[in-house]
Amino acid sequence: MKKIFTLLTLLLSVVGGANSVWAQTYTNEATTVTWDFTGGSLGAGVASPSAAVLSSNSVFGSDLRLNSTTTGTCTKSDGTGSYTFTLLARGGSSSNGNNDARLPGRYIDFSFTPAKGLTFTPTSVSFDIVKWGTGDPQFFVDVIEGTSAAVQIANQQVLNKMSSGKMESFDTAPLSHTYDLTGNANVVATTDKVTLRIYIGKLADTKQVGLRNVVISGTVSGTPVVTTTYTITAATNDASLGTVSGTATVEENEEVTLTATPTAAGYFTKWQKNDADFAGNTVNPITVTAIADATYTAIFEAKKAITFAKGEGTGTVPSTAYVVGGEDYTIPETYSLYKAGATLTGWDDGSNTYAPGATISNVTTDIALTAVFTDNTVNLGDEATTVNWTFARSAGAPTISCENSETDYVQHTTISGTRFDAVMHINTIKDAFYSSTTGKVNNTSNVGCAQVNKGTQFTIPVVKGTVITYTATNGTPAAGNITFGGENGTVSGMVTTYTYTGATGTLNILAALSNLYPSGISVSYPALPVTITPAHDKTTYITPKALDFSGVAGLIAYVATDAKTASVTMTPVTTVPAGTPLLLVGTASTDYNVPVIASASAPATNYLQQGDGTTVFDGSTYNYILGSDGKFHQINSGTVATTKAYLHLDAAPSGARELSIIFDDETTGVNEVRGQKEEVRDEFYNLAGQRVAQPTKGLYIVNGKKVIVK
Repeated sequence: MKKIFTLLTLLLSVVGGANSVWAQTYTNEATTVTWDFTGGSLGAGVASPSAAVLSSNSVFGSDLRLNSTTTGTCTKSDGTGSYTFTLLARGGSSSNGNNDARLPGRYIDFSFTPAKGLTFTPTSVSFDIVKWGTGDPQFFVDVIEGTSAAVQIANQQVLNKMSSGKMESFDTAPLSHTYDLTGNANVVATTDKVTLRIYIGKLADTKQVGLRNVVISGTVSGTPVVTTTYTITAATNDASLGTVSGTATVEENEEVTLTATPTAAGYFTKWQKNDADFAGNTVNPITVTAIADATYTAIFEAKKAITFAKGEGTGTVPSTAYVVGGEDYTIPETYSLYKAGATLTGWDDGSNTYAPGATISNVTTDIALTAVFTDNTVNLGDEATTVNWTFARSAGAPTISCENSETDYVQHTTISGTRFDAVMHINTIKDAFYSSTTGKVNNTSNVGCAQVNKGTQFTIPVVKGTVITYTATNGTPAAGNITFGGENGTVSGMVTTYTYTGATGTLNILAALSNLYPSGISVSYPALPVTITPAHDKTTYITPKALDFSGVAGLIAYVATDAKTASVTMTPVTTVPAGTPLLLVGTASTDYNVPVIASASAPATNYLQQGDGTTVFDGSTYNYILGSDGKFHQINSGTVATTKAYLHLDAAPSGARELSIIFDDETTGVNEVRGQKEEVRDEFYNLAGQRVAQPTKGLYIVNGKKVIVK
């Protein structure tokens, strides 16, 4: 019996070869590899016949991924049927996401390798594909055999569109796409791996594509040789921190490449083979040789989470950020968070406050940041300022997607060295401005502009003299396409401008035409004049900004330039910097609009000083305040408000406790104190040195000079 068994074994060895078993021989056998692709994950396909395929897999390029919601289900346009798709989204590594092209990494591969001993001849590829919601993505199809160059099968193919849970009519745009390969001379019979590569072009950041029922069809010929195969399995220690790809069943001693892809919350540290470390295990992707079944587990660790809270603000905070422990983190700007009458000036973690855009060094723990707002001390119109509400993401604009809703767009500027938040309100509510019309602002599909539809209204803050510039990038703008408070602007080429002449408030900008695709709305605010309303004909004043009094009729500004025995000399000035103490002479209760200028030189001499509201004067120093009689009186007690000025002298002028005013821009013999409701004159003395309250005709001494009163 033993001899018979040995003889049978020898015969089998001779007939079949050392690695062979009795196997079916195929001649142009119809063969398919199908990826159902409705479960929201990558993986192997199903081969028929199964013996014809050694291994199969599906894998993303670097700039395509599963959507966060991995699957979606919809019906036909008539509401019948049920179709489940795996949803694909941008990977985020490409800056030219809206191009119609075969972008590097923007693809998904479906591949299989024929069983050893078989030759596969591709005959067709097919799949179902749909765009999920708005946007206009297109797809491209390539077939790759082994290491040969890709063969382009289809370019810029249009997708069926799913909206509100229903696909559009298949007559309008097919759901299923089949490409016949039998007439393509570049697609030939092969024993190598066969790959169907589907590129997704013009896919915006927030859009998705649904894919299902992917099939590679062909024929096989030959006799499969059964060899020793091993399964190399890629696994993750925590799916919330990272995913893996590359699982494959291959022949002994073949190489398999495994890839670990962290989620936003995790980062890759190493691989473990069958739960044990090994040399070179920090490489990613890693290529391993199949010498036995093995499981390679990617070890991910959690990043530190940085979360944001609104505090007293309204709007949207930045998304949670994740940082590898020990690394630095830069706080992003936010463009939709604001507080009325205030500006976002920082983020507080309970121990530290960080300015917007600041970098937090060496993050070693989770951080919770709360918005800090500071009440505005400056405003639009305080100085010449331009606020650019850009829609171009290439110029730093945030991603905006507003349709049949309302949102706020906050831009940041600087006024007098102080950060200031300017808020634009966007309203795209259906029927709000035009019947059966829904507004829209969306820059997700464009990096240099935004789609702005008819029925969109922008509301911005304005002051008198504000200039608004609306710049289109498409079409031919005309008067009335954009209205400003119901009025037309001036159109020059692609630019529409409008100058606002009303009072400080808000202005509504309404789009009356779609498809102009503006790059933004730039708003230039002038420096408004400072309005001064003196309570008395003569008053002290502290300039809040650099001012120019030269063209202001009826109001003269003075600085104190000299002090004499019983008087102080006032010299007129025209331009002064901010914070200059002045004596103003005009008419009480009259509004004077004084132009603001960029800068001015300080007076060379000025004995006037600004009050600080805290210093208590007791008469021991030579400080004088303007009295109702039009003279400066020595301060014996009290403080001087920060909005007022006082006269400070280093020494007393001959012991005088009150000082008359001499205006050195006047030439009259008697120096009157002008503008008081009760006229105030300098003190008169007769030739005997006696003070005279009511001088009559004669010769008197006034301020050390002889004066004749007629």
